[in-house]
Amino acid sequence: MLWLLTIFRSGKSVIVNFPMSERARQTQQINKIFVTVEADSDILLQGQPVELEHLKSSVESLIRNKQENLVILRVDKTVNYVHVMEVLERLRQIEGVKVGLATVDK
Repeated sequence: MLWLLTIFRSGKSVIVNFPMSERARQTQQINKIFVTVEADSDILLQGQPVELEHLKSSVESLIRNKQENLVILRVDKTVNYVHVMEVLERLRQIEGVKVGLATVDK
C-alpha cells in the first residue's frame, strides 16, 4: 500500500511504503455480497431481483471458499420490520457468512 504524506511546512511530499500487517491482508480478501430490500419490499442480490424463497441458494452460489464472506444487508427505512426479519433469518441460515446491516450517517 502506498501512502503520500504532505509536509505542510516545507511544501515537500514524502512517499512512504508502509509494511502490511497480516490483518490488513485478510481484510483485503473479503467477499462482499450485497442484499437490498427496497421500499416496495422487492429483494435484490448484487443488484438483481431475487425471490425470498431463492435468496439462500442464490447467496450460497456467491460464497467463495478461503475468503471471508460478508453479506451486507441494505434495507429501506420504510420496509415492514417483519419482512426484514424474514430476509435476515434466511441469511443467517447460510454457513460461512457473516451478515451486517448497512447504515447511513446523518
